[in-house]
Amino acid sequence: MGRKSQREIQRLYLLHRECVRRNPQYGRAYRKVHAIRDPERYAVELGWLSRHWGLSPSEDPPDPAEWPLADLEALLRAYRTGTAASKSALAQLDPVEFDAATQGLDLLRSILPRLAQQMKGFLFLVQFPERPNPPWGVAAIDLRRPKDEVLGVVRDLVDEAWKNRSPRHRERTPMRGSVQKGFAYLRVYDLRIKGQRRLKDIGSLMWPALISQDTEQKAGVYLAKAKAMIAHPPFLRALTQQLQQRQKGRVRYWDDPDRCSPSAMGRSVWLTPTRLSNGQWV
Repeated sequence: MGRKSQREIQRLYLLHRECVRRNPQYGRAYRKVHAIRDPERYAVELGWLSRHWGLSPSEDPPDPAEWPLADLEALLRAYRTGTAASKSALAQLDPVEFDAATQGLDLLRSILPRLAQQMKGFLFLVQFPERPNPPWGVAAIDLRRPKDEVLGVVRDLVDEAWKNRSPRHRERTPMRGSVQKGFAYLRVYDLRIKGQRRLKDIGSLMWPALISQDTEQKAGVYLAKAKAMIAHPPFLRALTQQLQQRQKGRVRYWDDPDRCSPSAMGRSVWLTPTRLSNGQWV
């Protein structure tokens, strides 16, 4: 994905996040989670809350009681300098990749102890192409080699694997439309709902140069569009459809639908087994 596409998706995500923040149903769910006193359950439920609403797992779910100014550039600056921009992708979660990694770890569990002894210091990559030819491939990379060499090998392997992916899967922007106009809808919404301003006053504040036009009616149109956008946050439907497309034809490990909710801009496939007191791995 190019930098331009990444910037576009980042802007769309911020619009989505601010719509979620203002959604009454999300607000109720957020308060319910924050009423949990058990730390472990709280952490789990907070994670599911983010995934259910298509929020990035690399930042805390937005507080519905705090509405920042619906200003795209200000939100971009805060997002890029915050924890969301600095956390490793390995700490994030993508439900499709998490499901595959969990299933793979379960299938490998019986041979992991032997592999751990015989293949110390190697990174293994296994590919199962969607096309019938070739059926599968394995690569072993010695991590005692210099990092630049390892990265070069991984890059070449990914390039080769990319050739064997299904042609129907193409990179797409999750949503199309004017992000700037979306934030204009939210500004009108904030002035009406939070600021308790009349539509006539909102029209004068939003479009002071359009004295000869009916800005009150325009403010009403923007308010209606904002309410529709908040009721159905723009990223969520697109992410859900994208997730369903990526899951199509694949065996699902988790049956719980909550564990298959969309998770924006995150991915994690790095899972490690845990050793029990009796020495077994799970």
